[in-house]
Order: sequence, then C-alpha cells, then structure tokens
Amino acid sequence: MLATQGSKALDGAKRLTLTNTGHRGTVSRMGNAVNIHEAKTHLSRLIERVEAGEEVVIARAGRPVARLIGYRDRTTPRIPGRWRDQITIAPDFDAADADIARDFEGSPE
Repeated sequence: MLATQGSKALDGAKRLTLTNTGHRGTVSRMGNAVNIHEAKTHLSRLIERVEAGEEVVIARAGRPVARLIGYRDRTTPRIPGRWRDQITIAPDFDAADADIARDFEGSPE
C-alpha cells in the first residue's frame, strides 16, 4: 500500500513523496523519487498528482534520471521574424572550407 505526502520545494512547486507502507517492500524510496517500475505501475496516479501541481522524480537504482512535471502552454505566442535586422549571416556562410573538405574526403599524405 502506498501513502502520499506532498511538500513544497524552494521554487514553490509541490513535490510528491511516496512511502511504502506495505510489508513486501516492493517500492524503493529515495526522498521524493519513485523507481521506474513503480512509475510504470502507477503512472495514472502519478499523472493525477502532476496535474494537481506536484513534481515527481523518477529514479533508476536510487539515482534520479527524470522529472515528471506538468505541461504548461506557452505564455506568449511565438512571433515570426522577431530577430529580423538584428543578426546578419555572412555571404560565404555555407561555402566549402578546403580544410574541412580534406578532413572528410581523406587525402593521402
């Protein structure tokens, strides 16, 4: 059986801590981390927690490897051409470079 306990991190995000309250010891714990097997088994529950604003860390062999966080839409729409007239590209930007061509073609020495 799993018990959940929420806590707030320094950045204000809620973090999820799962604790194994069963007798079989099938769930390994590391702070607010969930092992990969448990994440696969309880993905729907973890997603519900993430939707509520919590963050889940997924670990492999006790080492954090991923964060499960809520999806947020872009707050400001993308504006095409925003960098227009602010950068320039040299006319020979894509011209062949003899040294690089020689490295790829492999000339005999």
